Amino acid sequence: MPLPYVQIAPPKSWEAFEDLCHALYQAAWQDDNAQKHGRPGQAQSGVDIFGQNHQHGGRWWGVQCKRKRLALGSRLTQKEFDAELAESAAFDPPLACLIIATTSPSD
Repeated sequence: MPLPYVQIAPPKSWEAFEDLCHALYQAAWQDDNAQKHGRPGQAQSGVDIFGQNHQHGGRWWGVQCKRKRLALGSRLTQKEFDAELAESAAFDPPLACLIIATTSPSD
């Protein structure tokens, strides 16, 4: 079955979702040095994971992980997206791209 037709249940914890995203983007960017940024409760400038995307000239990319509880109907809002994007502008090193990884439904 082609991948777009497969649905994978989201991890049960925020930490597991962040670990999954870290491994995924580390591989996608071909950057063994991609790392998680900060600890729970620390200011993170809207970035949970960052690294150099070697598919795009080694420029710095970031990921903000947003786990949403599907059973509660929780969805990523435009307001949340805009806030994370604005906050990531202060991240050092400057990012060429910010990805919002979420368990929210795609619609």
